[in-house]
Amino acid sequence: MGLVKELFVNKLIIICVLLLGACDSSQKTIKTTQQNAANNEIQEKEALEKQYKEAIALSKNELTYDQGLDIIKKLAETGYAKAQLEMGGLFEHDLNGEGADMQKAEYWYLKAAEQNYPDAYNALGNLYYMSATKNKNNEDFKKSFHAYSSAVDLGFIDAIGMLASFYEDGIVVSKDVRKALELLEVGVAKNSVTAMYNLAQVYDENSSLKNEKKAFDLYKQSADLGYEPSIINLANKYFDGQGTTKDTSKAISLLLPLAENGNDYAQFNLSIFYKKVGQDTQAKYWKEQYEHNQSQGQYFNGINTDAVIFE
Repeated sequence: MGLVKELFVNKLIIICVLLLGACDSSQKTIKTTQQNAANNEIQEKEALEKQYKEAIALSKNELTYDQGLDIIKKLAETGYAKAQLEMGGLFEHDLNGEGADMQKAEYWYLKAAEQNYPDAYNALGNLYYMSATKNKNNEDFKKSFHAYSSAVDLGFIDAIGMLASFYEDGIVVSKDVRKALELLEVGVAKNSVTAMYNLAQVYDENSSLKNEKKAFDLYKQSADLGYEPSIINLANKYFDGQGTTKDTSKAISLLLPLAENGNDYAQFNLSIFYKKVGQDTQAKYWKEQYEHNQSQGQYFNGINTDAVIFE
């Protein structure tokens, strides 16, 4: 090879090496930039999560409630989905001192849902369902169904129970008990306590599918995971001997911790149990606890046939 040609080839090799080096360096720079951006995003999320947890802790103390609420509001306004969900709940349940406001609750739930936050879709499902039930509004039932569907699609398995109820009752979809059962079985397989509870309800209340043993087993499975509605129904099963051996002591022992913790359903049922086993003093005590419960629900509404034993 001639000297000139050899020098030319060497120059080409040097240029290629330099270009390869530049490409490699450029790729490393891009990767470093991407990694730094990812690390910054993680740090920002961690910082927001820390602020949020601190705000929740403050809001649980009467003396620092307003301080915690202010932080939650600021986080919600900056776009933090958990804080937006919290704001929706505050407006829905009248916990912010401004009065209940369903429109503002919906606004904040939607903000969180826009970020594909499954809990927010579930909250929307509940909000629309309550509105539809109260106002007999079919459009809200449709919105509720779609919200629950989105929650399930995004991994909020406990929404399956409510979604199944639409098929079971034929609300905005064709009535399909088999579809409802399939959905609930999926939920049970994924350890959803509400799916267990709702499937137990089907076996408890649907005359064509009634199976006391299956209902009992599902209530127990859910109760063992701490789901209070299932614990209460399980206690009733033990007390009446439905799907299991009658055991009034077991029934009472299941309800006592819940009643002592302020659960009004448990207090009401416990008063009934004690009355039926002849322990009138205890029955009277838990009846009074129920009647003075500030967070009392609507379980004891005068329609419940057990109410007559107090008269």
